[in-house]
Amino acid sequence: MINAVVCPTYLNRENLPYAADIFYHGKITYFLPTGFHPLELQSVFEFPGYCRARSIAFPSIIWEMCKLYFENSIEAKDCIDILEPIKREHIVIAAPVYNRDIRAIQETKQFMHKYPQLLEIFKSTELNLKFASRELMGHVLYENILEKGSAGSVEYLRRNCRRVNDLVLLIAAVIVNRIRHFIPFIENILLYEHAWYALIMEIDKCQEIDKGEYHPSKYENSVDIEVFRFRLFEQILNPIFGKCDTKPKNEKIARLADGKMEEINRLKNKCEMIAREVVLMPTKEIQLKQKRLNELIESEISVPLSDLMDQPIKRVKDSLLNFMVDSTVIGGILTLAQGANVTTFTTAAAAGAISTAIKHIIRNCEKRTTPSDLLVSGMKQMKIEYEDVQRYLSGIVIEQLDTKMANPRNQHNL
Repeated sequence: MINAVVCPTYLNRENLPYAADIFYHGKITYFLPTGFHPLELQSVFEFPGYCRARSIAFPSIIWEMCKLYFENSIEAKDCIDILEPIKREHIVIAAPVYNRDIRAIQETKQFMHKYPQLLEIFKSTELNLKFASRELMGHVLYENILEKGSAGSVEYLRRNCRRVNDLVLLIAAVIVNRIRHFIPFIENILLYEHAWYALIMEIDKCQEIDKGEYHPSKYENSVDIEVFRFRLFEQILNPIFGKCDTKPKNEKIARLADGKMEEINRLKNKCEMIAREVVLMPTKEIQLKQKRLNELIESEISVPLSDLMDQPIKRVKDSLLNFMVDSTVIGGILTLAQGANVTTFTTAAAAGAISTAIKHIIRNCEKRTTPSDLLVSGMKQMKIEYEDVQRYLSGIVIEQLDTKMANPRNQHNL
């Protein structure tokens, strides 16, 4: 069994773990920005200058993406520094291995043509432009250059920028291609950027249809005691310990995770017992489930939580009382007991408005320009700094995950 896996984006401030996730999973795998080969970095650095020297014009979003490509590395380095106290025992920093050449992206485009709802869901997903830039420019300026050289990459990008829709499709294809390679890990996915949920689940469903393994019951009104257990554990601890977003906080979390394993396991076991009883209650009346959930939290959680926190039981009970009267939190947990219809959710996402990031891409596709002198000189000035950051990141990768690895399939942590 592999660790909990955070995807589809790279390690960034939005997907730093919660203390509850460290306690629950023990280890969490994060991926660094795709692209470690010096040729890829060199190609992206030199592309604006190459095009300026030859008066090659592209939509202005392309020049913006050349710069954004490198910002992923800076943010990942900052996050690794923050996670340092818990990194040795609880965080795996990995580099995924997956195909992103022209043939792979073309095959993904065909897959998306067969299932057009994927593009619609993608366009409604709040896209991180830094992430999109890294995936797009890595494909265009590494895999293509290996196959066809700089001139070939220019021609390839021209073909894919003839219309706005062509470029949006290419960006969607490189990201869907990445997600498709994570689907074998779906049992272990830990999703912090929840906007990706609909797209991940729809890709999973379409791939199962392709293989003749699609079962609607998997996506409709599924109840999973393990999901309920995890969410209950998480929601109890999140107000207390919060997110692992500062070094001092992470030093405390590391001490608890390493020194309170027995107490953590007792709390997890209590959450499982509660989840089993509430989920299996022979009623759909949400008020009855909420009443029983509150009774069980009050009677079963106080002691193990007090042991974990090293706090008097009375103070812990006061904290739990505030938790139980929060109808938003309790209601969210109980929704799991009622079952979630993923098909309905993805259909609604496909009918949603175009995301802010896609609107930004469309606006900046209208005018074609050559790269400015400021961009070209700025890329040259940043080259040494970014190369140093990349060497640092490359030096700390302790594992490479082959995304073709097969794993049992479930949806526990999505």
